[in-house]
Amino acid sequence: MDEEKREKVSCIGEPKGQVRVYLEETCAAYLRENEESALGGFQLFGLMGKEYRLGDETFFLIRGALENQEDGARQMRLSRETVRELEEEGGRQFPGLRLVGWAVNQPGYGTEGAWRFAGLRERFFADVPLFLLMDGSEEKMAFYGWEEGRDEELGGYHIYTDEEARSAPRPMSERLREEAEREREPLLWDPLPEAARPDGPAAKKSEPERRPAGKGREEARENGQSMRMLTSLASVLLLVCLVMGMLLFNNVNTLDGIQEKLDTLDQQIEQIHTGMFGTENQD
Repeated sequence: MDEEKREKVSCIGEPKGQVRVYLEETCAAYLRENEESALGGFQLFGLMGKEYRLGDETFFLIRGALENQEDGARQMRLSRETVRELEEEGGRQFPGLRLVGWAVNQPGYGTEGAWRFAGLRERFFADVPLFLLMDGSEEKMAFYGWEEGRDEELGGYHIYTDEEARSAPRPMSERLREEAEREREPLLWDPLPEAARPDGPAAKKSEPERRPAGKGREEARENGQSMRMLTSLASVLLLVCLVMGMLLFNNVNTLDGIQEKLDTLDQQIEQIHTGMFGTENQD
């Protein structure tokens, strides 16, 4: 298939349930290229990746795989020591990843019957969530997820393409090491000016005058309490001023109303007096 038309993510089978597996393309190619196809050529692989949770769904991103070997020879005999060495080697080759799955290639026996490996899982991979069963003679793969004490087939999985690997091929370990270094950095940039940085000139100049940590915390606590008291007092004074202002405004309006009523009453009395006695000084 043409590189430009190839999809970034393709689905194999029909995934079901709440577990999704994404297998990196170069990792899938490694498994295909290194799987034995002759009948009886059993192999065991470790799958390195990361686990993510989104709501009720769990996503596994598999980015590395390695065969269980000893001195370059295939090794199917397992012990706790060999499993530990497999995890350590996976950590060295794929920094930042952990063992999220284990795989068995059984050429000629298909990809069903995960229960036949229940003993190996119980003894050596009880804490590993994924199991991959392969048949190298037919180039088939089937992922299983650990659920309710047994491996349940997931129905399908996804193959995704690493764009960086396609555009500028580099060893996977090198790229993962760079990613691990970036993840360990709390910030990719320093938002503080040079003078305010912990190792800046101002910090170095005042370093001999540092106070004991306990005393500094006590002073900070006292200053914080004083600031809170001042803030509370200012809020109370502001509230009092608002209340007094409202009362004064209401009193002024009340006095104005009384004065208007008095003026009106005085006019009415004057009209009645005029009507009864007439105006004064009429000679």
